[in-house]
Amino acid sequence: MIKKTPWNFLALMVMISTLVSACGRVQTPQAPPEKQQVEVFSWWTGGGEAAGLAAMQKVFSARFPDIEFINAAVAGGGGTNARAVLATRLQAGGAPDSWQGHAGQELIGTYVKANQLEPLNFLYQQEGWLDVMPKMLIPLISQNGNIYSVPVNIHRSNVLWYNPGLLKQNNIA
Repeated sequence: MIKKTPWNFLALMVMISTLVSACGRVQTPQAPPEKQQVEVFSWWTGGGEAAGLAAMQKVFSARFPDIEFINAAVAGGGGTNARAVLATRLQAGGAPDSWQGHAGQELIGTYVKANQLEPLNFLYQQEGWLDVMPKMLIPLISQNGNIYSVPVNIHRSNVLWYNPGLLKQNNIA
């Protein structure tokens, strides 16, 4: 006759260990989904510029409440400091999602030429911006049929003011 006690004991232990391993598994809590972010890099830090950026942020946050708007503005030097920081970041491969720049050579000759921007034609079509943007502006922000910028304000830099009377008086004009 075979004693069943050791086999019964072994079967019981296997069953208990199976139950314990199946039921005793610690579930690791899942991390909450990462909140989407958009980093906006500019030199709009004072006066009306800061107020304008804050207004854009307010509109953006109301329209896209699940996306965090990160204001990465760099103060000082009328944009000189920000451009230096931006250049360093671009060279290191750490481009912000959006940044301030000027139409024309700065945009096309610097960022587009270096392949640091993506075409935004789809956005212009989707939002109907080609119907409302000044027609003479589009060539300044485009190359080879692609649009690379969304102007949010328009001003002119590098303007030369002169006094015609003074130039004439000195036989310059």
